[in-house]
Amino acid sequence: MEHSKFNKLLLAFFLYRFITDVISLFLEKQLDSSLPMAHFTVVCEGLFYLELARSQALFKTRTIRLFQASVLLIALIEFLTTWDFWLNNWYATIYTYSLVIFINFYLVVRSKESLQNGKKLFAVSVFTYYSTLILYFIFEDIIRSDMSLFMRLFPYVYSIVILFNVALSYVIYLTGKK
Repeated sequence: MEHSKFNKLLLAFFLYRFITDVISLFLEKQLDSSLPMAHFTVVCEGLFYLELARSQALFKTRTIRLFQASVLLIALIEFLTTWDFWLNNWYATIYTYSLVIFINFYLVVRSKESLQNGKKLFAVSVFTYYSTLILYFIFEDIIRSDMSLFMRLFPYVYSIVILFNVALSYVIYLTGKK
């Protein structure tokens, strides 16, 4: 049952990632910024990752629900204090990404499954992706203010996004075989 729930959540998350990546690219082209979308995706991704962690039964439901509530609360407080979708949602992003990194590191370390298992490979992929992404985010204002730096980093950032989506596809393939 838990494996089936993980598979359904993973497939829903993969579809969500595809749709939000397309919308983000569209906004970047049309508005020269995907920041309005980031306010939405940071919260949703945090909630998804926490729910996927809960489905692996290494965390108590109550603990995960408290983490989810804290993600929502921090994002809400940050938005209410700025009232601006055109600014980086710095606190919500740093908190959510750090939480996702910590939770997935814990899942990798505590999992007794092999790396060929979809759940562990997913946790490794998420940990690696968000560890890289948080570094980019911390310096995002500097990167975006220097167009030449942004243009040099752009291929690397989108390569990481593509590799992560390929890893998610492979995880779906692995979990679907079982």
